[in-house]
Amino acid sequence: MTTVRSEPAPAEPVTESAKAASTAAPGTESAAAVPVASESAAAAPVAGSVAGEAAGWTPEAPSSRASSAYLALGYLCFSTTLFILAVFHAGLVSFNFIVAVFPTAIFFGGVAQFIAGIWAYSQRNFFAAVTFTSFAAFWLSYSLYTWLFLPQLVANFGNSVTAATGSFTLAWGLVALFTTIAARRVNRAVFGLLSLTTLMYLFITIGQYAVAPPVDLVGGVFALVAALLGLYVGAAYLINGSYRRVVLPLGEPRS
Repeated sequence: MTTVRSEPAPAEPVTESAKAASTAAPGTESAAAVPVASESAAAAPVAGSVAGEAAGWTPEAPSSRASSAYLALGYLCFSTTLFILAVFHAGLVSFNFIVAVFPTAIFFGGVAQFIAGIWAYSQRNFFAAVTFTSFAAFWLSYSLYTWLFLPQLVANFGNSVTAATGSFTLAWGLVALFTTIAARRVNRAVFGLLSLTTLMYLFITIGQYAVAPPVDLVGGVFALVAALLGLYVGAAYLINGSYRRVVLPLGEPRS
């Protein structure tokens, strides 16, 4: 009887990956699973940032305490100085004491706000850099004009100097208008602040050209309201940045 012997099946060729797997050190399989766990861990900060955005924690610049710091500084510098000036234009304090605004206008509204603008530029916040440095220049030029030049102009030309003052406020009103248009993409509170500031410049300009104190008084009221809103904006950036969450809302930007 012929015996039929079964031949063993031909072995499949060993691939390079199989060789690597067969020669791997013990415990490699568990080590290979580590990247999977690290991917989920890496996703945690992303989820945290998304949750922060959903909660409204979206400063003008990338979320950080540094961005909140220069934003708070810039808006507080502008609004504090504006508030002091507004009480004179709104008729709450006599213009005989207008010199009281100059120290704050020079050092806080001017120098400190200029520093905030340069700080914003270093953080690539285009809007804040332009806005803060522009209004810092306004407060410095306003102090120089009102303190040094205006008394001499009034002494030489009398009430006709109001046209020069009107031209001064008109130019800065245009700057305020441009920043207002850009502020539509920032948030509603900043947009409201700069809108009121533009109206302040408008009425003060009309009051100066027309030599109409009541119109200038209306501009002072707009200045006072703008200053109060600006103080809220500055406080919001400061407090929200300190707590790293929205305590004082600023409103979603317009599309």
